[in-house]
Amino acid sequence: MCLLTTQICRRLYEHVFVHVPSNTRIHLGQYVAGVLHYVLGVAAVLAEAPGFVEDGGRGRRLFNVTKLSWLDRTCGAIFMLAWLHQYKAHCIFANLRKDESGAVVSERHAIPRGDWFEYVSCPHYLAEVVMYTCLAVILGPAHLSWLAVWFWVVSNQVGAALMSHIWYRQKFDDYPAQRRAILPYLL
Repeated sequence: MCLLTTQICRRLYEHVFVHVPSNTRIHLGQYVAGVLHYVLGVAAVLAEAPGFVEDGGRGRRLFNVTKLSWLDRTCGAIFMLAWLHQYKAHCIFANLRKDESGAVVSERHAIPRGDWFEYVSCPHYLAEVVMYTCLAVILGPAHLSWLAVWFWVVSNQVGAALMSHIWYRQKFDDYPAQRRAILPYLL
């Protein structure tokens, strides 16, 4: 729950302080799905958490750091690494429309460069998949509610990455040929 809360808080921060809006509009259904995603994601974690169900999925108590396995700690570290790279990707997107002083000067689209953009068109989607996969590993296969959330995130992010990658390749003649949509060197 701490990792998911960290993600939600960072996304709110980005929306308020980093994001540079464009003149495009989001479909109401997409907006509702985005809000519901976070609400239902939290509900999915709590639905099978200790205190809400008899054995809490894996029989652990909340916030008992001494009971975290090496796998939990490793997944937590990987989650935070992906979390940081997703933030970097969103900053790169925002900076494409700003000048050196930070003032918004453009609504045009440009080819993002740097960090994970050197390998994939949608590193922010890759980071999301990595984070939700880490949470799935931490919660374990018995946590069916989270597996449903994980499946939704993976299918949604892979589909969106493929569409974005195709759009970039069609829009920019000089788009880097070595970049993949979401998985470096593969997809």
